[in-house]
Parts: sequence; C-alpha cells; structure tokens
Amino acid sequence: MTTYSLSLSSTSGLLEPWFDSWGQSVDAAKIHQALDIAAEPGPSVLLGSRFQALWEAVEEASEEDWDGYGAMAANPEAYYRAYIFLKALPKTIPDPEITIDPDGEISFDWYHSPRMTFSVSVGPSGRLSYAGLYGKRTNYGTEFITEGLPKSILDNLGRLHRHIWATQAS
Repeated sequence: MTTYSLSLSSTSGLLEPWFDSWGQSVDAAKIHQALDIAAEPGPSVLLGSRFQALWEAVEEASEEDWDGYGAMAANPEAYYRAYIFLKALPKTIPDPEITIDPDGEISFDWYHSPRMTFSVSVGPSGRLSYAGLYGKRTNYGTEFITEGLPKSILDNLGRLHRHIWATQAS
C-alpha cells in the first residue's frame, strides 16, 4: 500500500494527478484525488464533480469486458491524460459527459442537440481525437495535450457553447 505524507505549510505535490507509474492502491488513489480536488484553487466543490465523474467512469470500467461486449478496461495512462485535460478545461465550460470507450480511451462529450455536439477522446499517449457537429458543418481532427488545451479544442468548445448561450438568451 502506498501512503502520502502531507505538509500543512504547502500544498506542493497535491496539484499533480494521482496516477503514478509505480502503482498505488485504489484507496490511496481515492484519498490523493480527494486531496487534489480540495487543494485546487477556485470553486473546488463545483468543479470537483468533473473529477468525481471521471473517477466513477474509470472505476466502472476497471476490468476487461466491463460492458459485456469485450471492451478493454479503462487505460491508466488515458486516465492520467484525461485528468490533465479536465484540469486544463476552462471553468466556464459546462461539465461534459464522461465515458470510457471500448478501446480503453476516455471520452468527453458535450451535447446540446442532435446537430449541435462536440466530443473529445483522450488516449494514453495524450492524443486528443475530436469531432464536432454544428448544424450542417463538421469539424474534426487530432491534437496532443501538452501544457494546456490545443487551440483547436478550445475553438470548438467556444463554437458549441456560444451557440448554446445564444439560444438560451433568446
């Protein structure tokens, strides 16, 4: 079992994703994740639901054939990258629906209507495969997550949510 020692004078180290390559127990990971959310600057109670939804999706798909159709278990490296994706996601963007793909990658979906939707799938290498449908127009591609979200992902999220906000204001 891996344990963590916390310094009360500093939260350094708490803002890093819980996943590490040398392994840790599920309970230790949950404790670290809870501390990470609590130490996050900003409205952690509200944004903590994003991280909780990610954890719940990964936990549900933690074993092979979790869907009864031969799906791969959620990939731990994809979880790590998805966590980074969520941390980089602007706080003004509504929470996505989070699901695990049959190949173990993690998907984030924003759905407004059948012809107004955007989806990003996060792979273990940090590859972000995205697709958006905006009325009769589509936009899709592949990027990699680095320090922040790629401009194309932010542009697509902005495009979708500008439309949603405009229709809600009408």
